[in-house]
Amino acid sequence: MTAEVAESIAQVRESASTTKSSSGQLLSSAGERSQKAEELRTEVADFLMAMARAGDRRLHPRFDVDLPASIHLPGSFGGADIHAEGRTINLSQGGLALRMDVKTDIGAEAEVSIRGERLRGRVIEASRGVLRLQFRHDQATADLVDRLIARLAA
Repeated sequence: MTAEVAESIAQVRESASTTKSSSGQLLSSAGERSQKAEELRTEVADFLMAMARAGDRRLHPRFDVDLPASIHLPGSFGGADIHAEGRTINLSQGGLALRMDVKTDIGAEAEVSIRGERLRGRVIEASRGVLRLQFRHDQATADLVDRLIARLAA
């Protein structure tokens, strides 16, 4: 009888250890999802404010530019980061197109570096050697794009 009790206690301990590990993984995943939800909430709020200030973003002209660019696509939920080099096709206040063959998901976060400026946005297209990004609709990004366009026009 004592051996059976000892074995039962050992099984309970093992089960408790497994449960503790699983709950830690669940808590970590919930934290990541909560952070992503907060980022998306902020982006939506910034987008709505930008739309209220600027009206139709498509009114911004596109500039055909051929410049070297690098992109960083952080891995999401444990996926591998992607770093790639390419060239710009065009640039506007709302986003840019790049000539590069990168396989990534639509909606993925991205950071592009062009002439020392780092611009953040989301992937809206990735096909046939072209990657298109939509910039964040916040004032800081708008200022960065304005500064880059002014440098290109000079």
